[in-house]
Amino acid sequence: MRANTLFLLCGLALITHSCARREAVVERESKVRTRMEAFGEQYDANGKFQYDRSTAEQAFVRTCAKCHKDPEVLTKVVLTNPQRFWNTINFGNDSLGMPAFVDDTPFHDLVDVTGYCMFRPLKPEQ
Repeated sequence: MRANTLFLLCGLALITHSCARREAVVERESKVRTRMEAFGEQYDANGKFQYDRSTAEQAFVRTCAKCHKDPEVLTKVVLTNPQRFWNTINFGNDSLGMPAFVDDTPFHDLVDVTGYCMFRPLKPEQ
């Protein structure tokens, strides 16, 4: 009788864990869709990206400067593919060692970082 009870409890634990994991995946996918839609809404009617220029550099320093001392590389990345840049700062990239900021960083800070990197002047190539 004990073995059957233990087997039943283990089965219930697996089902509960599986359901919780599935819920987490669904929640994450929803967050991805929401963030992607919000990114598109940052462009005004003239196609200009809207961000708070007065706080953008501080947002970069708080969020990115610890690993990315020089934003020049990030400027090149965001100018090449803004959508990929947005995805990476929100959801990370394990192969690059880039953490996800979607859960820990306010949305407006990520918008400001994107704008800061997007509109920084590039250094002249030598």
